[in-house]
Amino acid sequence: MEKIEHTIGKKAAEMVIPYPPGIPIIITGETITAAHIEMLLSAKQHHYQGGEKLHEDRLKIFI
Repeated sequence: MEKIEHTIGKKAAEMVIPYPPGIPIIITGETITAAHIEMLLSAKQHHYQGGEKLHEDRLKIFI
C-alpha cells in the first residue's frame, strides 16, 4: 500500500470502479497518472468497488 500521492508513474495492483456508472477509473497493471489520482480522490466520495484502502488515501501498487 502506498500513499496515493506517491503512486504517479507506478503500476496499479488493483482496480477501482465507481458505480454508477461501473466504468473502471484504473485497472490492474495500468500506469497511474495525475489524472487518475484526481478521479480516485473524487471517487472516494461515492460508492466504488476495489480500492480497499482508498478511503485512507492508499492504493495497492506493484513493487
